This record gives sequence, C-alpha cells and structure tokens, in this order.
Amino acid sequence: MPDPIPRNESVDRRHQARQTPVPPVRPPRPPQTPLPPIRSRPVPPRHQPARRNPARQRREPWEHRIAALLGGTALYGAIDYSINSQFAQNATALNHIWVSVQLAGYTSRLTTGSLLLALLLSIPMLFGATFGPRVGLLVGTIGSLAGDYLTAHASGLSFDWHWSVAMGLLGFLFSIARFRTRLRYGLLATTCIVFFTGILALALAIGGWAFSIDWNVSVPSALSLLTAFAPSALIAILILSFLLFIYNALISRD
Repeated sequence: MPDPIPRNESVDRRHQARQTPVPPVRPPRPPQTPLPPIRSRPVPPRHQPARRNPARQRREPWEHRIAALLGGTALYGAIDYSINSQFAQNATALNHIWVSVQLAGYTSRLTTGSLLLALLLSIPMLFGATFGPRVGLLVGTIGSLAGDYLTAHASGLSFDWHWSVAMGLLGFLFSIARFRTRLRYGLLATTCIVFFTGILALALAIGGWAFSIDWNVSVPSALSLLTAFAPSALIAILILSFLLFIYNALISRD
C-alpha cells in the first residue's frame, strides 16, 4: 500500500481562505461639515376669506325658539294685561306728564303710560331681533291678543285686533336687525342699527294700525300720530339697544 501524500498546511489555509467570503470593505465616511442655514424668501400672505363670527353662524335649536315663543308671549300678555287694567282703574296715574315738548303746534308728552308702552313695544322687537321673524311675529300677535282678550273680559274694555296685528308686524319687521346686531358690535353701533331699523318698523306697524282704523291718510293726522308715539318709540329704542348689547356680549362668550 503506497504511503499517503503529505498535506501542506499553508496550501490548505489558502484554499480555505479563497472559499470563505470576505466582507466588503466600506470606505470611511468623510467628516460632515454643518451646512449653512438656508434663507427662505418671505412668502406674501395669501388672501384668506374673512372668518365669520361663530355667534352669527349659530342658530338656536327649535327647543330654544319654542321656549322663547312661550316666554315672550306670556311676558307680553302679562304686561299688556297689567297696563290695560291699570288704565281702566286709574287712568289719571298713567296720564301723569313727566316731560312736555311743543313742536310747531303739536305737543309731545312723556307720560307714565308712554314709559309703559315703550316697555311693551320693546318685547316683540327684542324677540324678533334675537330669535327670528317667526318668533317676533307670534310673540307680538299672540301676546297682544291674549292680554287684550283677558282685559276685555275683566275690565270691559273694547277688544282691538288691529293692535295685535300691528305688534306682530313690529316683531316681524324688526328681525332685520338680527342680521346686523348679532356681530360683536359695541353699544354705539348697536344703538345706531337699532335706531334706524326701529324707526322703520315702528312707522310701518303703528302707521298700518292707525290706517286700518281710520282709513284716512293726511299730513295733520300723521303728525299728530308721530307726536303721540314719538316718546314711547325713542324710549323703546334705547331700552332695546341696551338689551341687545347685553345679548351680544353673552353670546360672544360661547
């Protein structure tokens, strides 16, 4: 048997080294230098649409409108019944003159009845401006019908449905101020808006009431009607401006 061939260890090592995979050698990373800051050019601001006031976008749910309708109707009916009852029992107290102004042959008087009438006029106007035309229409009409009907049965006064329609028309027309006064306006701006809107609504409502009774349109009758209702209308506008200013301040916090 021939002798085995002697093995060379160095040859075996080289052969094993060839068969073993050698990991790739990665080149060393160069030292990183901080990049200079990139100066961005100022971008002109784009035109953005004006954001609407959330108080103006907000609409009262139907539960709030129904509650306002019931509360406003009850309030108007109670005040109307109290004024009519007081007038039937003691008309002298309501005719007490506080201020009297003479204007070109016509006398305008501020009496206790004028102050109470101003409070009465401000109720449908307030609910029309805050809860919409339907609420203002129903508060003025139903509240006035209820108050006058109860007074006619209790005190024997005449029942006049023309005045109830005029009060409903007043609350409906004054709802125009709803689209302006619900913004975040101050007391002066609210007073100006309420003044012009209130003058228009009062002129149409009370003028329509007087025209539906007499069916007589003349300059003397219009001037006498103006001087009779002017103190109550001005006081009602001042009361309503203050109430709407408070209402705007309350809803702007929500």
